[in-house]
Amino acid sequence: MRRKSFFIIFIGFLSVMIVFSAIQDNFSSNYDQHFSVEDPQLSGTLEGADNLLVVEMLRSTNLSSYGLVNIKDKLTILNNNNNPINSILFGIKVEDSNNLIYFNAFGETQNTLSIERSNEIMDIYEMITIYFDMPLLPSQEITLTVLHSYTNLITYDFSLLM
Repeated sequence: MRRKSFFIIFIGFLSVMIVFSAIQDNFSSNYDQHFSVEDPQLSGTLEGADNLLVVEMLRSTNLSSYGLVNIKDKLTILNNNNNPINSILFGIKVEDSNNLIYFNAFGETQNTLSIERSNEIMDIYEMITIYFDMPLLPSQEITLTVLHSYTNLITYDFSLLM
């Protein structure tokens, strides 16, 4: 009998704890009121950008007769920072950014890397953030392959043919 009453009291105590832990004082405090419009914050920063070194760059292009330009860049980047980095900025001329129809980045094992086109402008370049699949440690190198395609970059002047 004593064991049964202890079990009932224990179950009752647990039930009361569960009920009171689920009840909050003010339910509205969990939600933000979004009455004001805020500008989105960019996730990419320039901290340590001056300590990144492009050790090797290979560029191959393919020009089609329909005005399509395909570019394949192979970049080897060395991190000379004292801390790891997890992304880099890739610049495209602003005058060509409206003609960009394809952009993709691949890691060393040909895995697709995340990219973010945030419309951030620096001087005459639109910056696109490429995120690594794992942080690039100090004094470590990584090789990236970046594919980008443009349309309407090539124009033909037929007056020269006559």
